[in-house]
Amino acid sequence: MKLTEINKLSLPEAVIEYEKQGFALTPILEKSKKAFEYGWNLPTYVRKANSWSENPNLNIGCILSKSNIVAIDVDDNDIFENVIIPALKELLPSNGTFFMDSKTARISSGKPTSRKLVFRVNESIGELEYHKLVWTSKENGVRNGKTIFELRCGLKQDLLPPSIHPEISPIENTNYVYQWIGDEILDIPEDLLYLWKHWNTFDEYLKSLNPNQIKEEPRLKIKYTDNKDDYLNQWLSKQSIHEMLTRYGYVKVGNRYLSPSSHSKSAGIIVSDNKMYSFGENSVYIYILMWYN
Repeated sequence: MKLTEINKLSLPEAVIEYEKQGFALTPILEKSKKAFEYGWNLPTYVRKANSWSENPNLNIGCILSKSNIVAIDVDDNDIFENVIIPALKELLPSNGTFFMDSKTARISSGKPTSRKLVFRVNESIGELEYHKLVWTSKENGVRNGKTIFELRCGLKQDLLPPSIHPEISPIENTNYVYQWIGDEILDIPEDLLYLWKHWNTFDEYLKSLNPNQIKEEPRLKIKYTDNKDDYLNQWLSKQSIHEMLTRYGYVKVGNRYLSPSSHSKSAGIIVSDNKMYSFGENSVYIYILMWYN
């Protein structure tokens, strides 16, 4: 059965079909995202056999690692499409083409502000870690955190169609219903795996794109001194990252820099907010050069 055909099934019927297709499931409270069976997120968990026969209105949770599934869960579709994807395209090996691939299976909650891309993984990839991009801001003295998207994996659960979303549509005045878009769950693409494995660097860069980010106070003040041993700090306090890159052979290409030792001839150096991000061919590093007056 195709994934989109599951959208038309009852919840108990969908459970039978998912388990035929190898999904590991756990029951979820009605119109909720909460798993309730004891130990559902433990490796030894085995669900109760009669969960949906006792309550056919229970939602369906997919245990990701046990189903060999990972997902990109987008909470803010506008920022994801207009800021995140353009920023990532030039830094990923294949320009992030999977983001817009119509063949990629998606789960829609019905909410226009969010979406979820779903992919299969195999054991040869190794263990992946959960990651989340959060943009912080401050309003009226209160610090706020906004989740832009998550890279979901491991012993976490995600709702499967036709589960019922806890929120109500203001147009239909009924609860949103999860639906499949696309009939095939593809293998995790090279670009997504690259982003996942180098998340610590991408996270720092993607946070710097937040126009309302909270500026952290400098942890160090360099002051001028007559002490000859402090010449290095005095020199650093007067440097520009752009000037230093040019001095050591880096070539400016648009708003990026090309390393003199680059084999790909792709300009992968970005300077943003006193930070230099270097996205190499085989690995990703972050270099931070900060100076203080």
